[in-house]
Amino acid sequence: MAWGVVTSILPSLSTSGEMSLGAALIFLWSTSLVFVRTALFDILDMQGDRIVGKETLATLLGETRTMRLLKAVQIVSILLLLLAVVFGFISSLGFALLMCPVLLFFVLIAYERGYVLPGIRLEFLIETLFPLAGVIAFVWSVFLMAS
Repeated sequence: MAWGVVTSILPSLSTSGEMSLGAALIFLWSTSLVFVRTALFDILDMQGDRIVGKETLATLLGETRTMRLLKAVQIVSILLLLLAVVFGFISSLGFALLMCPVLLFFVLIAYERGYVLPGIRLEFLIETLFPLAGVIAFVWSVFLMAS
């Protein structure tokens, strides 16, 4: 939730002094990305978590049910962002940012089907989504300023 507050709530409050519906929707979107990232890393660390007795979502639900939940969260995140742009709650930047949850959804499927094995490559794919969102927002703002 901290990432959601820092990426959406605080900027909204600092610029307009109030919480908008668009900021609330972006809060849900960014929080869902971080939730899925964290839960996927919990899946990768299940064996170690069980050894030390750490209770995580993955150890409580099991890998299959957790993956199902993560994919559902990503689908909701994609639809939420898409509808927020279509109905004008957020700017057209939302269309470009759709790339992040869509890519994360495909990473989940690739991991689940064994196309990407646990390790550096999978961690790279998961972790680059956040810098990607920043680059997308930066490029969008540059093009917005240029026009």
